[in-house]
Amino acid sequence: MRILIASSIDPKKVEQLKQQHDVICAFNAKEDVLKSQIKDREVLIFRSGVTISAAVMESAPELKLLVRAGSGTDNIDLDYVEKRGLTLIRVPQPGAKAVAEMAFGMMIGLARNIVHADSLLRRG
Repeated sequence: MRILIASSIDPKKVEQLKQQHDVICAFNAKEDVLKSQIKDREVLIFRSGVTISAAVMESAPELKLLVRAGSGTDNIDLDYVEKRGLTLIRVPQPGAKAVAEMAFGMMIGLARNIVHADSLLRRG
């Protein structure tokens, strides 16, 4: 498969993909660069920090699959994905544990006034 990786992912995974596929990396590239790099790609892998607009996807007539490394979809034109019938796969698992831990930490901090107490302590 012809793959464009638009965001940094685990270097070991990039190497594994390169061994079996035609891979181009354009980490955090602007829209004009993505449009030129995606032209013949079948798969697009991306994370937060890069915007996947309708214009980017329109530049890729062979595009079939979008892989979102993470859970959010605020950086992709979902209406265009649906209109064109593209497959979008989200892979939220790697960050799920860290998000849960942060949420629990924030709840404990709020319940016990830790931030306010820390502020008072630092001010003397």
